[in-house]
Amino acid sequence: MNRMTLEQMLTQCLHKNVPARVQPVLGRDGKVEFYIHPDGADGATLDFQVSNNELKPLDRAAGG
Repeated sequence: MNRMTLEQMLTQCLHKNVPARVQPVLGRDGKVEFYIHPDGADGATLDFQVSNNELKPLDRAAGG
């Protein structure tokens, strides 16, 4: 699966002058996760699990 990276999303938001919205959620295993998407505009949603300062991309919806 060819998926947009977080850097690509943020760059796209910068070029379109659209803020990125980050929504933290609690994952099913009790770990902190979040999803990020362009706020008020069409675009991809990316989901990550957080461990300290490391991000792990998820193949499922954060919190799901």
